[in-house]
Amino acid sequence: METESKAGWLLTCMTGCALAWAGGASAQTAANAGPSAFAPRDDMAHVASLDTAADSLSKALGEGRALVVVPMLSDTRARRRIEGVSPTALEVLWEKVGDPRTQFGMNRDADLVLKLDEDFAVYAIKPGTYRLAASGYFTITHENSRGYGLLKQIADDGVGMVVLEDRKDWTWVDNGQRWVPPQTMPGVVETSYCSLVVAGSNNCVSWSSERHVEDRVVEDGRWERDSKREEIDALAAMPSISAKTPFATVKIAPGELLLLDAFVPSNFAATYDENACVRLSADKVSCSMSSISYDFHPVLADRVSAQLARLDNDKLKQLLAKIQYRPYSIAAESGADKNSGVKYYYLMTEQRKQALKKMFEN
Repeated sequence: METESKAGWLLTCMTGCALAWAGGASAQTAANAGPSAFAPRDDMAHVASLDTAADSLSKALGEGRALVVVPMLSDTRARRRIEGVSPTALEVLWEKVGDPRTQFGMNRDADLVLKLDEDFAVYAIKPGTYRLAASGYFTITHENSRGYGLLKQIADDGVGMVVLEDRKDWTWVDNGQRWVPPQTMPGVVETSYCSLVVAGSNNCVSWSSERHVEDRVVEDGRWERDSKREEIDALAAMPSISAKTPFATVKIAPGELLLLDAFVPSNFAATYDENACVRLSADKVSCSMSSISYDFHPVLADRVSAQLARLDNDKLKQLLAKIQYRPYSIAAESGADKNSGVKYYYLMTEQRKQALKKMFEN
């Protein structure tokens, strides 16, 4: 598959940084690439590399590519939680409409070009209209695919597909409390005693000593939680959205430098029908997806301005000063988490909506 990580511009850093055509560059190479644009001025090699990066980015724009700047998000940033589902991978795959082999992944190191501190990521991509197509996997614990995949084919009536792969995960099992005995350590004890007394006076005129080994308490006994690590079944779920049910799209023209909002997979990103699956292999099935959701993190203009003001490279500062905000065209429905206030967007089949309505009515 030709992705932007293989056919795109990647910033590689060795003794210096240069933006180069990376035919078949590995994710590890790219992960080691993309330096922060905020380096001490006395690091002259780094400053020179950023000058080279700025020149190469300008060249990419001149050759008809576009630069996309999006917020960088971590698992600690406004994540919604659900029991039994681990934090999802943050990668979000965007696919060029009409040319699905052309892709780029937000929050995917392999496609990262440049980092503006730890807040923003820069990607160089081919122009066109891109749609939100897929996301990194999330893990569902205490589940396996046994009994799934009994159908020979699936009706194309969902919002996409979820590939489920059997994995092993682990959890801590609580067995109450247990008593931990005191911890002792052998040590040498020296004692003195009177070896010669003046008769009739009880006055000691000579002292002797002896040594012996005895255990001494170095840590008191205590009660503590008795828990052990236990392996459990799990499913890695990898959702992809059908091109027939668009979630969000963005148009990118040649030479543009755009600032985009960030979509992050919700922790309970997708639901699927376990009775509508086909088996792909002994440990993998593909199921019809009935809903999918993404948390929405709008880019903050004042933070962008502050970061641009902090740039310690004049060439990059001049280049990124031309940045323009581009809103998405969003076809998905929206909602907001009651606890965190995080806004999210979702696609859901009518059958799934009716099932939820009936569940809440009961």
